[in-house]
Amino acid sequence: VTDPEEPKLWLAIGVRSVPADFVADSNSSARLRFEYTVAAGDFDSTGIAVPPIAESLVGGTIEDPSGNTAIRAFARLPDQPSHRVDGIAPEVEQAEIVSRPTAGDTYAIGDEIEVEVEFSEPVLARHALDLKLAIDIEAEDDEPLLAHLVSGEGSRRLLFRYRVQQDDYDADGIAIAATALTGSTAEDLAGNPAAAAQPGLALGAQAAHKVDARATTAATVTVVSDPGTDEVYGRGDVIELDVTFAEDVVVTGTPELVLSFGDDDDLAPTKRRAQLVRVRPRVLTFRYEVGAGDEDSNGLSVDANALVGGNIADANGNPARLLTALANVEAHKVDGIEPTPIGTEITSDPGPDDT
Repeated sequence: VTDPEEPKLWLAIGVRSVPADFVADSNSSARLRFEYTVAAGDFDSTGIAVPPIAESLVGGTIEDPSGNTAIRAFARLPDQPSHRVDGIAPEVEQAEIVSRPTAGDTYAIGDEIEVEVEFSEPVLARHALDLKLAIDIEAEDDEPLLAHLVSGEGSRRLLFRYRVQQDDYDADGIAIAATALTGSTAEDLAGNPAAAAQPGLALGAQAAHKVDARATTAATVTVVSDPGTDEVYGRGDVIELDVTFAEDVVVTGTPELVLSFGDDDDLAPTKRRAQLVRVRPRVLTFRYEVGAGDEDSNGLSVDANALVGGNIADANGNPARLLTALANVEAHKVDGIEPTPIGTEITSDPGPDDT
């Protein structure tokens, strides 16, 4: 081959004819080698073939050492099933949120969000543990949350899952960007990687898939009973308190409100439990009857974690137990200690005769 850059061998790949280039290292040999690099879009499911006509081997000068020109006609090389071609990268055809919130259209803490991504052909993950799907949920740092691949390798549909965490929130609904596949690469069975940007992956905000796992605002506690003008509850008096929430709550079981009685220098104040007596959408009323031995000269207190027992949650199932603590409500002191005699003394005067 006197001009190695010129000869081409035309190959039949699918419905296309493509030129393979002469490999100069094979010059001056009884065997000439040609190479073709598979390009994006090349596809042949039955195998590469070479047409039988002389025009399949074209260009350049091919002759033996004596200068005789080579005869280029050769028999057709039929389809080679062990040499098929797939240069078509997989594409995402659609993404769909296939999970449903536990209640209504909003996911609460602990709920699982599942997204199914459908490709144009079966795919594998180059590193399955690293392949993740970024889902857009409103966050202070604007960072998307990562759903992990849980199933589907070797098929057209990959399933990703994310468990809702405390403070996740999205009032408009979950969205997915065209570039949401991250951490690793999805590729077809021939090894063609999917492009980083996949228009079919993009989902706008899904109104049926909102998220609210924010902790509810701390409820306020108000003492609504009246101890009288002396501002002191005696034994048998009733202390009534309202706990008011910033949003409607759902109550199950029998919550109680723990009251703290004791002076500032008490290392272990006395704890008493007020019982739930009334439930309104945003207000719970608790009642306690002062018993013997109850005492608080500084005024009763309620700690931030004083709601115990039962279950109190917002409409999305997020716990609603945090309170704004009350410390020493001076207008609501407690004295349930009955007076007891400590001694007897005759205070009248019998006169000088002591009689």
